[in-house]
Parts: sequence; C-alpha cells; structure tokens
Amino acid sequence: MATTDLSWPSVNFPLPFPVLYEDNHVLAVAKPAMLPTMGVGPERASLIALAKEYLKRKHHKPGNVYLGTISRLDAPVTGIVLFARTSKAAARLTDRFRRREVEKIYWAIVRKPLKPSHGRLENWVRKDERHRRMHIAREGQPGALWATLNYRNLRELSEGHLLEIC
Repeated sequence: MATTDLSWPSVNFPLPFPVLYEDNHVLAVAKPAMLPTMGVGPERASLIALAKEYLKRKHHKPGNVYLGTISRLDAPVTGIVLFARTSKAAARLTDRFRRREVEKIYWAIVRKPLKPSHGRLENWVRKDERHRRMHIAREGQPGALWATLNYRNLRELSEGHLLEIC
C-alpha cells in the first residue's frame, strides 16, 4: 500500500489517509481503498490501528489510546470513517446512528446505469458471518432484516456511471 507523508506536526511517520477533522471528541479520516477499517489481526494494517498510532504520537500519549469505531467501511471501499475519542462520545454517536438521526450518503461507480434512473430498493437481507457479507434472505429466516435504500443515477463517467445511494 502506498503511503503519503502528510507532515503532521508532532507526527513523524507517513499516514496512508488524510485526517479530515479532529477535536477532543471525534476523529474523521478518509479511508483509502483496500485498508480494512478493523477486524484484522495485529500482523495486518487497519485504519483503527493506524489512527490510534497517529493519536498516540501526535498527542504524546503513553499506553493505549481509546478510539471507538462509529462508522466503518468494507476494505475495498473509500470514504469517510468516524471515530469517537472518548467512551461518552462513542455512546452518544452510536445512539444517533441507531436512531437514524445521521444521514449517510454513498457514491458508487457502476458499469451500467440503473433503470429507472432513480428509485427505492427493498428486500430482506441477512448477514453471512462466514463470508462476512450480506445476502438476500426470506422473511422469517433467522437473522433476516428488512432493508431499504434509495438510489439515483448522477452522471456518466469514463469509468462507468456515478450512482448515489442513501
């Protein structure tokens, strides 16, 4: 993985991601593609481990650094990931996400535009723990949840078509 030296004050190691926002309560970073957010062994790099190391070095913190993952993205995906720097911030932010008070917008590049050009997709889904993926399920199947998403085609690009999902 290529890294970028962002020359952060008090941090003299290259960061593979830009820090977008930081205060005493939260840390928002732009996750690069192919870097897992979390959930890998210590022998593999993860966004949370690198973010903890960044905070430890920047703020000269001895020992462990608390960092709660508020939002996450799958390894192949790029985007903004939000971390809580305190347990109180983690509890409050997690509650807001749970109550759907946070609007999440995703952009994806797809080969062909969806038809119709905008709409809503609804289905039962369930998590396949073994393969760490979501799959379409039947109503009443153990673990099945009702899922909805809205989409709209935004524009054609040289790589495909830009789609907004929320």
